Amino acid sequence: MNIALGFTPMSDNYPQSCDGLVKDGVIILAEGARLPEGTRVTVIPLHVADDIPEIDSIYDIAKLAVPSGIPDLSRNIDHYLYGHPKASDAQP
Repeated sequence: MNIALGFTPMSDNYPQSCDGLVKDGVIILAEGARLPEGTRVTVIPLHVADDIPEIDSIYDIAKLAVPSGIPDLSRNIDHYLYGHPKASDAQP
């Protein structure tokens, strides 16, 4: 993600706003921009880079599903995972 910020001096020592760029997840401020250690900041992206990483496949879990061939899997999951009696075999 690239972020372009402006540099507006608030005083002779510290800026009110400054330019910067995100590189490897770290915000690099423009040359000459200085902020005191511990200064709280707010970052407002002006432009989002086109090279956004692909979303992790776990978030698209439906694409990972495959047919199991077990027609009663959802009803008898405990049987298939832990060996419990099948729900259809349970006595009233």
